[in-house]
Amino acid sequence: MTLSNALMGYRSNVDPRVAFWRDEQSWPEDSPDHIFAARAVRTVSRLRYGTDWSDDIPASEMIFELPAHYSTFTPIEEIRRATTILSGISSTYIARPGESAATLLTASDGRLLGCLALWDQRPVRQLVVAGYDRRLERWRRLINAAAPLFGWPNLPPAGSALAQAYLSHVAIDEDDPQVLVALIDEARGLARTRGLALVLIGLGDGNPMLPKVTRAFRHRTYRSKLYLVSWPDGHAAADRISDRIPHPEVAIL
Repeated sequence: MTLSNALMGYRSNVDPRVAFWRDEQSWPEDSPDHIFAARAVRTVSRLRYGTDWSDDIPASEMIFELPAHYSTFTPIEEIRRATTILSGISSTYIARPGESAATLLTASDGRLLGCLALWDQRPVRQLVVAGYDRRLERWRRLINAAAPLFGWPNLPPAGSALAQAYLSHVAIDEDDPQVLVALIDEARGLARTRGLALVLIGLGDGNPMLPKVTRAFRHRTYRSKLYLVSWPDGHAAADRISDRIPHPEVAIL
């Protein structure tokens, strides 16, 4: 039985999603090593969003986005680790007048777990929409009206710059995807407060954190190829690194 099935089966005179989240007394008790998934979501979300978090509709929306295999009960160690990571995120703002600005985010649990930077390059470098094909331009306003419902970014008018920033300087100890997801989520929140609609990150095929990141966030994938080029006397050195997983820094491409 999945948590989403339990939620869909809940019956009440009000919206079942709202009733489900308001009636915590009816939830099953936790076991010593597992926590009811709804209680886990509430625990992590209250920590992540503070007073901005609501205990009814927003939480139920999160549940509907969970993968179908999500268990009704979650190992309590996973939640303890999630709350530890979220509690240990800090930020440092770096900016100079007229230049690009970056916020370095770090996660720790007494030791450094990982970092990434939200790098806004708009003062010095922009991507401008040259135009749309005729059909897309015709439907652009309708698409923008529906965008908030589907988590899409707006399509700006032709001639406008994209409100985007880069997630750069990614370094995660032991390639822990939970740490990277927490840092990306924090960076997205900062991006929204700064009027940014998009954030871009580059992860190579084979990166062990890639599957969890793509499941955690709505995204658009842009695939590219990296070429390793060497002079004839450098082939041996090139061969020694050809099997490594690449980590492209899209912020400087």
